[in-house]
Amino acid sequence: MSKSDSQKIIIVGAGVAGLTSALCLRKSGHDVTVLEQAPALQDIGAGIQLSPNALHVLNAIDVCHKLESKADTPTEVSIRDFKSGTPLLTQTMGGAFTRRYGAGYWHCHRADLIEALFNAAKEAGIQILFNEKITAHEETPETVFVKIQSSKDISADLLIGADGISSTIRSTLQPTSMANFTGQIAWRGLVPTERLKTHPPEGVSVWVGPGKHFVAYRLRQGSLMNFIAVEERTAWTEENWMLEGDINTLTTAFSAWDSPIQDILEACTETYLWGLFNRPAPKTWHSCRTVLIGDACHPILPFMAQGAAMAIEDAYVLATSLENKTCIEAGLNLFQKKRQKRVKNLYDISRRNASLYHASGIKAFARNALFAGARMFPQALSYQLDKVYGLNVTK
Repeated sequence: MSKSDSQKIIIVGAGVAGLTSALCLRKSGHDVTVLEQAPALQDIGAGIQLSPNALHVLNAIDVCHKLESKADTPTEVSIRDFKSGTPLLTQTMGGAFTRRYGAGYWHCHRADLIEALFNAAKEAGIQILFNEKITAHEETPETVFVKIQSSKDISADLLIGADGISSTIRSTLQPTSMANFTGQIAWRGLVPTERLKTHPPEGVSVWVGPGKHFVAYRLRQGSLMNFIAVEERTAWTEENWMLEGDINTLTTAFSAWDSPIQDILEACTETYLWGLFNRPAPKTWHSCRTVLIGDACHPILPFMAQGAAMAIEDAYVLATSLENKTCIEAGLNLFQKKRQKRVKNLYDISRRNASLYHASGIKAFARNALFAGARMFPQALSYQLDKVYGLNVTK
């Protein structure tokens, strides 16, 4: 890219979507500034699953080698009966995924991924400003002006809203956008594996049962056990994902479940919970000089573990779309065109999985029969997974 083609770009949010976008756009030659309202990087959150489609992008922006030593590679994923723990369906991962998709499948702590992205961004000369809260933004045909609390307005050629599910940029760009409670809440927590009395199953385990499911896998070279427990509720008001939860309430909710779950919850000292909300992607993701990406645009329910992957894919496709068009708005149109169907497909898969995992009675019987068929014809399961993991946006 020539200097005359380089654009000045402001990204709101130094999370996965924001930092990945910054690196992709910097690699394309743009002048990038990231604004983050937090005072510093924080060691918050828990596990993130990085599937092959996400790792292709992280490899293209030279982040994989910074993260690999802190990532865990699961050998398999098993969907299990909630009481007995009997595997209903198991998919081999590890080297099999690398051979099939050209990249592996990693688990990592969100803080480790953010740190790797942050360090790569600093090395690339990207300016990252903390304690910077956006109060307003305004567009003209030539420029977008951003008002921040700490100083006067700053201007840019493009503003990217990568500020998560409660996005300030989205509330301005799509003021009528509404979120609807799904009837489900999620608990999450981290437990040092040294506290566990028993050796939990290898890889990823997903226990499924009436109205609930429980996911567990290792992080940080097996030193931590990460869990997500989802149960159905009739009402919820908070969309915040860091509300402190009550361990006793969580333990009671899963008291009749498989023994490894009991072991994990007995060793757990703190948990957080959040309500799961449906917030479909808007019909239009951008204006002439402002665009939404990741959870700010299309949050996906955590039943296919693709929320972070979709944000990472967005970042790369946005950068290449801007490269391939002579004006910013044309590039944003191309970005939305390339991403809209892909994101809608993952949104729908995640919603279907929620019903599948929480089935009871005759529906659970039908689900288990479906899984039995997949065991008999593994190529059918691989075909379904190819739809998710087989896309490499860097090609």
